[in-house]
Amino acid sequence: MKTKRVAIYGGTDLDASTSEFVEQLTIKLLKETDAILVTGGFDYSDNAPKDRSTDRAVADAAEKHLGAKLNERLETWLPEAAKDRIDERVHRFTEKGRLVWMEGSARKRRLRVVNDVDALITVKGKIRTSLVLDVALTIGKPALPLPFTGGDSLEFWKENKPYYKMRFGLTDGQIAKWESFTIPGGKRRCSAVLREVVEAVKRVLRTSCLVLMPFRPELKAGYEKLKAAITDEGFEAIRLDEVLYTGDVRTTVKRLLTEADAIIVDVTEASPNVFYELGYAHAYDREPLLVWRVPDDEPDPDPPFYLENQRLVFVRNDEALRSGVTEYFARVRSGKGEGETIAGEKGPINRGVR
Repeated sequence: MKTKRVAIYGGTDLDASTSEFVEQLTIKLLKETDAILVTGGFDYSDNAPKDRSTDRAVADAAEKHLGAKLNERLETWLPEAAKDRIDERVHRFTEKGRLVWMEGSARKRRLRVVNDVDALITVKGKIRTSLVLDVALTIGKPALPLPFTGGDSLEFWKENKPYYKMRFGLTDGQIAKWESFTIPGGKRRCSAVLREVVEAVKRVLRTSCLVLMPFRPELKAGYEKLKAAITDEGFEAIRLDEVLYTGDVRTTVKRLLTEADAIIVDVTEASPNVFYELGYAHAYDREPLLVWRVPDDEPDPDPPFYLENQRLVFVRNDEALRSGVTEYFARVRSGKGEGETIAGEKGPINRGVR
């Protein structure tokens, strides 16, 4: 399964208390997740050489916590030096974490960060943080603005609170606590807020399984059984009709196909929409598990030509469904891939499981 990445992005003029909060947040994320943290390497500008940036706070805390293993868990994504806000005389650090040089300007790098990481947290910020949060909302990337840090993070929180509540699974009590919280806010209360922020991020970092199938009401019971099997394997089931998205649905489908750790496709009814999405999955070199529901008193059907060598399981009962799902996820976890054709067979699991 792919490595998750979290970017902590935001202001370049943090006060001492906010900087300390960011450092504690960094260490807690490193302790409680396996994610790689991403920064933009902003150190200071000649206009404000003594200001402390979010990037520097994250990098210093990660180095303090990780020591010699810093490069394993921290990445610094840098734009081309010749295109990096030269008029502002920005200085970036290059000694913290694994360096990733990206083509183009600082703006282009910023957009790449939003697109390529799995989640973002924003702290304070102005103008550029607003752009990051705007893009994240547009493409459906989970980005959590911390309202108690002020700046753009507070403004976007106010404007889009229902979305953030839904996207990160926040309770009304947590929202009220965050909105009344001020940094430093006392050790006990600060610890509680830190814990809640990290838990919110962990929810969107869960390993996910995209389910492609028709949405008709009569198929709900079957989906719930499949969802239960996925959940029992430690994955979060995602279906398009349960995802909040804006714009062209095709863009959302393509994003989900690239972000999901696993994909299961119900091909029973040869739905044109499902086959369209399956085609996109194959175009992205994904090899999903294909599920074909078969009545117990009927023989295995002959799959369409293009499905013959796919990882396909015929399902007649709950046991067959769970068996196919369990074997598929075992391959995903092992890093052997989602599915591989076995020479001389119709498909790796196409054996009429009963």
